Amino acid sequence: MKKMSVWISVSTAVLLVLGMLVSGIAVAQVAKVNVCHRTGNGTYRLISVSERAVPAHLAHGDGLPGDPVPGMEGKIFGPDCRLENAPQVSSYEVVTSPAMAFGDGGFGGWSCPAGKVVLGGGFEATGPVAVSAPGTPGSVWPHYTFGPEEYGWVVRDNPDGSGNTITIYAICANP
Repeated sequence: MKKMSVWISVSTAVLLVLGMLVSGIAVAQVAKVNVCHRTGNGTYRLISVSERAVPAHLAHGDGLPGDPVPGMEGKIFGPDCRLENAPQVSSYEVVTSPAMAFGDGGFGGWSCPAGKVVLGGGFEATGPVAVSAPGTPGSVWPHYTFGPEEYGWVVRDNPDGSGNTITIYAICANP
């Protein structure tokens, strides 16, 4: 009887440790995305949320750095979510990456030419993606940190057990 009690105690401890390890691995795989979160007084502050939470935040009026501010024509979110004047566009160009093979859940991006800002962007993919967002100066992504005057577009493959081939484009303009 004493051996069985010890066996149950050891088995329980092993299962608890394995459960913590597995949940830690699952948490580590979820990427964080910077979001400009609307506060109760109508201002915005920079927060970092799970990429899974981004659609819900965008649906209730939050935005991403570099995006237009909801309901405020001519304003965009700066890298720190301060409101900035949107760049005046005299001309724009679309820069396109080659087709890139992404591993499961992998990130990739494409930058605007030096001196240009990103107005928008997107992708063409052979399967689903999890995130498509602007890369703005100083924004940190798991694969890359944008330089102090660098703009572009970033995409993450959907972590669904298979990779993806993705072509990324950024719409760039003079500031």
